[in-house]
Amino acid sequence: MPSQWSREMEFCIQASQPRYLSAGECGGDDFSTVLQGVFAESTEYAVLIWNRVPVLLSYKYDVSVIFEDILDLLEDVIGSDSGAFDFEWPSDTFRASWSLRWSGPDLSIDSKWYSVTGGIEEALNARMSLSVSKAGFLSEWKRLLEVVLDSAEQAGADLTGVDATGRARSLAAGLPGPGLLYRL
Repeated sequence: MPSQWSREMEFCIQASQPRYLSAGECGGDDFSTVLQGVFAESTEYAVLIWNRVPVLLSYKYDVSVIFEDILDLLEDVIGSDSGAFDFEWPSDTFRASWSLRWSGPDLSIDSKWYSVTGGIEEALNARMSLSVSKAGFLSEWKRLLEVVLDSAEQAGADLTGVDATGRARSLAAGLPGPGLLYRL
């Protein structure tokens, strides 16, 4: 495999095809609540690959909780040629601190993992640092955003007036190309 492929495999996201529910179960006045109603409890997970360690993300319980944090993160990274972003993912089953630094085409993340599905924190903490291309990092989130938005729409969720909807649509449209697993 070429070295670029190998570097890209350090961080990638498989969005999968989660099962969504009908509009009757999709109520709420904030995006997180709406998303929890959109996705079935028993459905496919999104899979985030961190330094070749697969991390499962439940659409119902993780993605719904962290979705607006993802938008904040992407907006910050897209918004400047260089910068820093420190935060903690708030989900009980995807709880980690990430410290991002980027300059030009490069992006690095230092992490501390506290609680993830499967109890693999030790494996993740053994691989706390990650360096990838900024464009590659951004492109990995594109399909996840699209799956969330498409699922909410297909489920008939009323997203009128939900600020995160417009932000997510704009970001998904502006992200560079598809992630590694979605390129032909």
